[in-house]
Amino acid sequence: MLAQDYATKRTAFGSQLCDKPLHLATLASMRTIYTASLLLTLDIAKYLGDIESSPESPQISETKDLMRLLTPLGKLYTGKAVNNVLSETIESFGGIGYLESSGIPQMARDAQVLAIWEGTTNVLSLDVLRVFRKHPKALDAFSKTVHEKIKFRRHSEPRGVRI
Repeated sequence: MLAQDYATKRTAFGSQLCDKPLHLATLASMRTIYTASLLLTLDIAKYLGDIESSPESPQISETKDLMRLLTPLGKLYTGKAVNNVLSETIESFGGIGYLESSGIPQMARDAQVLAIWEGTTNVLSLDVLRVFRKHPKALDAFSKTVHEKIKFRRHSEPRGVRI
């Protein structure tokens, strides 16, 4: 992550930014949003692959319902998240992050187009409502998937660590 690397180089108030707890919290938040977006995107890609590789499988109906819901949700979440993370990145770079020569303003402008290409928040929200209306089992499939992921996570966490 650009901001994380830059924090090891930029100093403020006598030490590097990477030594400032508040800045570390910001970086951790940015990393969490990035990781969540990546994992959501990879899950959606996996479900699409499952559908394309076994279109007649009995379990595919549930996966299709899940995909109908996750597609607009994934577009909405990642499209908004990238803009928040890039805004924090610009801030973390200070004045340099605002300069065109850093490349960050171009990334920020490019990221803004996601909401246009993938659908505005209102359009994607309407898409989710349509999924609930036309595919009532989609919410059950989503709930089941979330519970399975939480159960897996709890059983795979290191001893003494709770999520």
